[in-house]
Amino acid sequence: MAGVWRCTLAVVALMCVCLLDSADAVGGAKSRPRPQRRPPKKPKVEPIGPTASPAQNIDIERMTGIWYLLTAASKCSYLINHGTKVEPTVMNFTRSSASDETLFVRTKTRHNHQCWEIVQVYYLTPTPGQLLLKGARPEQNTEIVIWDTDYESYAIVYYQKLGKITIKLFSRSVDDLSEPVLTKFEEHAEKQNFGLAYLFPFPTYSHCGTVDQNHVISKLKLQGPEHKGEAMRNTLLKMMVALMCALAACADIAPVNDFDLEKMAGKWYIVGFATNAQWFVNHKANMKVGTAMLVATEGGDLDLSYANLNADGTCWRMTHLAKKTETPGRFTFHSQVWNNDNDMRVVDVVYDNYALVHTVKTKEGVSEVLNKLYSRTPEASDALQQKFTQFSLETGILSDNIVILPANAECPEV
Repeated sequence: MAGVWRCTLAVVALMCVCLLDSADAVGGAKSRPRPQRRPPKKPKVEPIGPTASPAQNIDIERMTGIWYLLTAASKCSYLINHGTKVEPTVMNFTRSSASDETLFVRTKTRHNHQCWEIVQVYYLTPTPGQLLLKGARPEQNTEIVIWDTDYESYAIVYYQKLGKITIKLFSRSVDDLSEPVLTKFEEHAEKQNFGLAYLFPFPTYSHCGTVDQNHVISKLKLQGPEHKGEAMRNTLLKMMVALMCALAACADIAPVNDFDLEKMAGKWYIVGFATNAQWFVNHKANMKVGTAMLVATEGGDLDLSYANLNADGTCWRMTHLAKKTETPGRFTFHSQVWNNDNDMRVVDVVYDNYALVHTVKTKEGVSEVLNKLYSRTPEASDALQQKFTQFSLETGILSDNIVILPANAECPEV
């Protein structure tokens, strides 16, 4: 078990971010040098704004004890995909002494019918009511602000990581809270642009009780030789995706740094497809590699033209005009065919090799995640396939719904 815990430590550090870090180029022709990529910029993280200032004179000692998670307002990809399947979650805040500058947080929840307990340490700051959960690197720290509480019945807590905010509503009991408290929470969620599609209620029944030591995850116990079992590593990876999104802020998927629209243009092959959408589940067995032609407009938008050769020799085609946003590498468009709104981000790219494209599709208040693997050639290397698979798992896609598409002939150009 010691090896398992060491493996889990690496996964915890990865999952708390819920992001894929930029990586070196993989694959590509060996006959020419690969372009040198600039080192990624460190995200500029601003403190949580005045709308999330701590409540006055927060008494951290009175915050100790049991808290039940009732609702989370978040744009975490895992919650978007599995928000209707979240598990009951309870947290226990403790301090070893009144002079201790740390707060131990024990979170209990389920994954695949198994109860798990995750032990974290929140560090007190000079500002009463503001705490810090340290990440693998300083820029991955999570700021925690106790925005409002009466200590006896409810607490509204802001979490910020990498500039993204998650808001959580806790209760001392599983009984329904008063309407004014629920309204207050929804109002503050709305101020942070969390509409109803991004509010995720958690069950208020069947919480975990005692958890055996083999299912307690704590940095204090994560020691031992490296665990080399790939099957165990994959199991822990999937489990931690499910658990960590409920523990702290889940940062939104950010576009790649220094995105270059002109270099993104040109012909691409769509060699990988990943989504939990039911239409894909029903048709994935018949899907094959297609092409995408990307054209940069003078205004900085992106003209998307997709084509795929059907089994009967006909061609399926679709076009979109993806409008630029204030964030380079992020585009939005409305699909007239599917009547949904699309928020598309290029999250990793080597312009002469591959691109990972992450899209959140929303229709009638329901959101789904779609990941695509773009390649300049009709085939992707094993390393690139693994990169796409891991990224899709981290964004909540089930392993059965991550597909490397088989080869296909191309549609004639028009």
